[in-house]
Amino acid sequence: MLNELQKGMWVRTLWDPVKAREESPLLGDKQVKVAAYCRVSTTFDEQLRSIENQVSHYTHLIREKPNWKFVGVYVDNGKSGASAKGQRGLQRLLRHCEEGRVDFILTKNVSRLSRNAEELLTIVEKLNALKVGIFFEKEHIDTSVQYNKFLLSTYAALAQEEIETISTSTRWGFEKNFKKGLPRYNKMLGYDLVEKDGRNTLQVNEEGAAIVRLIFDLFLQGMTMAEVARELMRQGIKTSVGKELWRGSTVKHILTNVTYTGNKLTRVRTKDLFTNKTTKHMRDEIAIENCHPPIISMEVFERTQRRLEEIKPKKKSTGPKGNKHCLSGRMNCHRCGYRLNNYPTRRVNYWKCQASDIGACNFTSIREDRLRKILLEGFKQKFDMTNPSVLDVARTLLQEVNQKDHFEFHRLRWMAELELAKEGKGELAKVEQAYKDFEQHIARIEDDRIFRNQTLSWLEIVQNIEEFLETITIEHLRAWLMGAVIYSPDDYRIEWVDGTETIVGKMPDNLQKEEILERQPNKKFQKQQEHEPLYQFIDAEGHLKERSEESMQALMEREVIKIEPKKGQSMLKTIEKNLRDHPSSTPNQPVTKPLRTAAYCRVSTDREEQLTSYKTQVAYYTYLILKDPRYEFAGIFADEGISGKSLKNRTDFKKLMDECTHGNVDLILCKSISRFSRNTLETLKAVRLLKYLPRPVHIYFEKENIHTEDADSELLITIFGSIAQEESINIGNSIAWGKRSMAKRGIIKVGNANYGYRIGEHHEWITQEEEAKVVRRIYTDIQAGKNYTQIITGLTSDRVPSPKGKEVWSLSTVKGILQNVVYKGDYLYQKYFTLDTLEEKTATNQGELPQYYIEGHHEPIIDPEEWEKVQTIIQQRSEAFEQRNHQRYSKDQRKNSSFIEKLICGECGRGVGYERSFERRGSRGTREINRWVCRLAEKYYAVNGCSSQRFHQDYLEKHFINLLKGLEQNEAFQQEVEKVIAQTELSAEELQQEVAIQKRMEQLNQALYEAVDEELNQDGQDHQRVDELSEEIVKLHQKLKDFSDRKKLADHYRNELKELMKQIRKLDDNMNQAFPTDLYEQFIKQATVYKDGKVVYQLSLGIEWSTDEKYEEYKQQISMERKAQRQAERKEKQAEFLKGPEVTALLQFCEEPRMWGEILEFMNTMMTISASYFRKSIVLPLIEEGKLQKKFLPQRQRKHKYYMVKK
Repeated sequence: MLNELQKGMWVRTLWDPVKAREESPLLGDKQVKVAAYCRVSTTFDEQLRSIENQVSHYTHLIREKPNWKFVGVYVDNGKSGASAKGQRGLQRLLRHCEEGRVDFILTKNVSRLSRNAEELLTIVEKLNALKVGIFFEKEHIDTSVQYNKFLLSTYAALAQEEIETISTSTRWGFEKNFKKGLPRYNKMLGYDLVEKDGRNTLQVNEEGAAIVRLIFDLFLQGMTMAEVARELMRQGIKTSVGKELWRGSTVKHILTNVTYTGNKLTRVRTKDLFTNKTTKHMRDEIAIENCHPPIISMEVFERTQRRLEEIKPKKKSTGPKGNKHCLSGRMNCHRCGYRLNNYPTRRVNYWKCQASDIGACNFTSIREDRLRKILLEGFKQKFDMTNPSVLDVARTLLQEVNQKDHFEFHRLRWMAELELAKEGKGELAKVEQAYKDFEQHIARIEDDRIFRNQTLSWLEIVQNIEEFLETITIEHLRAWLMGAVIYSPDDYRIEWVDGTETIVGKMPDNLQKEEILERQPNKKFQKQQEHEPLYQFIDAEGHLKERSEESMQALMEREVIKIEPKKGQSMLKTIEKNLRDHPSSTPNQPVTKPLRTAAYCRVSTDREEQLTSYKTQVAYYTYLILKDPRYEFAGIFADEGISGKSLKNRTDFKKLMDECTHGNVDLILCKSISRFSRNTLETLKAVRLLKYLPRPVHIYFEKENIHTEDADSELLITIFGSIAQEESINIGNSIAWGKRSMAKRGIIKVGNANYGYRIGEHHEWITQEEEAKVVRRIYTDIQAGKNYTQIITGLTSDRVPSPKGKEVWSLSTVKGILQNVVYKGDYLYQKYFTLDTLEEKTATNQGELPQYYIEGHHEPIIDPEEWEKVQTIIQQRSEAFEQRNHQRYSKDQRKNSSFIEKLICGECGRGVGYERSFERRGSRGTREINRWVCRLAEKYYAVNGCSSQRFHQDYLEKHFINLLKGLEQNEAFQQEVEKVIAQTELSAEELQQEVAIQKRMEQLNQALYEAVDEELNQDGQDHQRVDELSEEIVKLHQKLKDFSDRKKLADHYRNELKELMKQIRKLDDNMNQAFPTDLYEQFIKQATVYKDGKVVYQLSLGIEWSTDEKYEEYKQQISMERKAQRQAERKEKQAEFLKGPEVTALLQFCEEPRMWGEILEFMNTMMTISASYFRKSIVLPLIEEGKLQKKFLPQRQRKHKYYMVKK
């Protein structure tokens, strides 16, 4: 028989899924905005047919539902599902979901959305948070129904497994052919790709082969690779893909390609399926000899490699790499038509065209600061800078482009036009080309959105045109720019985002071919080949001339040689050695080093049986790692009493990941996937993070027998991880259901009661009289007319501890007590609910789940009538506050997030927080003030308060910049760092200890093996000897690890010092140096701010450092600057007034001599002005400027000075 709880759970199991499905957009009748997503990864013709079919299908499907509003079809053409980042259409759909344009998504199947299980689950979770569901037609999965989560994880894993299997099978097919001596060929210069015996092979193309030999010959003559490229262009020779432009890198690729010797090197590169990253020499390379006709001899090739090594330049320090420049692909040279490329150096970036890189175009390189001026000048001509509202016009243009992105509807129109063209009602080729252009255009518009959004955010904080022109960067200008064609720094054309163009200077109508190196027709090359010797160092067969043809060996029997990666020998030397000295031997196998192995253990509660499990896991893995010669002990990492639903608060897990990141671990042993994590997504993320480290780290899950090095590991991890996740979710849901069932009957069991109460033995609520007095006091104060601040001040001043035992009360605590129904004896169950079981995120219950209000649940502290009266008072005050119509300010864009959690008050040790305020300045508007203040100092009512003050953010930023600038030549600073490094490094005595410990470890390992061997053969014997040895080994390992950590820390300090000095030298010398956020976040661990403004920085170099700057000096400097600014503004305003109509009329009035009273009276007819202000601000400046004069007139009877215009 089932008890009541089991019956309830059974009913819930039956009916809750039915209720959830009825709420699904598929069955409900609510108005829903529906979009469809389709992805095709085939040829253009097949893409068109597939898109047309899917558009037609989804259009009709959505229109059949009267409550569905058709949003559009989002498409990705020719995109693989391995990574969602490259799927523009999908990313655009996700953005529209965030903007509230889409409520429900239809797609064909799971693999159409993404074949990457981790990304697919992340997308579904993100959309679920936005309350947007996805319906996968083939699998009949609706993600708006929570009961489909496990099934979705399984299908996602299968979709990923499918693409991995296809990739693995294709690669394995190549591998088998490689070992048989059958390489895989691609099209290349000098060869034709032909089919022979059902397989592709290479056949020499004599015309192309002559070009290849010419390249080798020119290089051996002494030309550089750039000079060879220039000579090829001069002769009119085209590349293998038909391009006129040759580059030095193209020439180098030919010179280093061993395929031209008749041999083929395979497995050189390895491409990752999901990240698309290509790495070299990750696998054993296979060299296949004599597999096709050679174009040049091995001797020529070897001599070429020797010269390449001789002229190999030393590595130069360049600018930062890895980040694509915002103008990449959008700049072209008008002289030659080729693209402009960015060349970063340590201090400045340059731009030059590809042809000029080899000297084939005389385009002059442009510095990036000059390029900014070029683009800004174009912007000034595009927009009327004399218009006071020019910034609004520019902002509106970007906003319109962002808002008018209804490309999905335009795509439907193109589909209709394509259909009409196929029916003979239009030119199909033109329509298809126009559709291609449309897709390319919307791709560019979508790619540029990030720049528009960044610039729009920046424009919100720009105050005027002067600030705009002074602070605008290339990244900001990129928002309006679609492309640019440059002839010279003074002559260029810019294409804008609205489709218009701006031409600055004079642009020639056609490309200036005459400015490129004069090109000779290809016929000359052919004629020279026929009638005169073409090469100097090699002959027409590709051999060195001094070597006779008879000395060439006959084609050898095809042989396959395995070349192990990173062995310190070149590929050619290895081939030669194996063929000449050891023709039948196999390469030496490398000595296998023991894997540095760590174990991870976790138990989720503090119960005794769980702690026993915890100790058992630690003991087991310690023994397992130490006894196996394949393993080298790297530590046991264990989290005790921690849930597996999230990686938060798992300190040892984070330590383990750090050790792996720093290359200290090769293998992790774990009992099961559920011990590692019960969150499928976090498990996959961690596994991939470790797998794609420069030195990959793998995990072995014992229970499931899964090793992440295996190809099918992700499929199994996803399935088993989903089971563990679903188990955790179901447990949580069952517990929550049980609590709700009890709440229906008025039974509430909580661990802790609210302030003023305690829980009795039988779960009854008992009043805590001392705390109840405080509650009554708060209610009395609010009825007496006190506001929140006065109540908080009174409680804090009287040293009343807060509910959490703190000395200072907070606003939220007082408001919570005043508005909680608990204090009138009632209880509201489920005010909040768990939004995400795994992340344990909670949210306010606004109807998502039923709430249960229990009247008379316990004895009240406040009379119910009094409680209702207090709610009325709070409501009235809230309404009165809203009626004041407070000004709403724009979003805060100036907060320096680098200071968060790094600033500490030097007076009390509390954290320093951020505050934003506005100072009203009358007609001059408001001034935003950004300051940082001690959290205790801002609570002025605290009894034991803090005496610190508020500090302007500008001061803290300038203080750090001045600190950096003072370090470069500061010998005391460098000496202090060297002192810390010396203290961190191991002393001679400690180095001896390290050697002794290592010897002792070897002895203990041997003793442990013998002891384990002995104990395993004696049943029932005491294992004390094994435990003692294991414990001592672990302790000694920890000591060795401590020594190792100190060595690494000393090296870290040296590298940090070197990097810091390098970055400091890059700082600008001007006063307006932008705050170096990266340097602050990298080198500052903590900054202690004292009340006088002194800031002591705790650096990542292990020392503390500061400067002598004080806050009072800063305030005086700011006061003087503001005073000077106000004086300059007054002078400017006065100068404008003196040019105005009033003063002009006054000067006209003074064409005739006038007395003081006359001009004062005249001026007052136009404006009210006092005599003193009139004299000081108008008359005297006019006299100083020579526009007005004052003198006696002899012919006048009155002896007064008259005012007249000076002529």
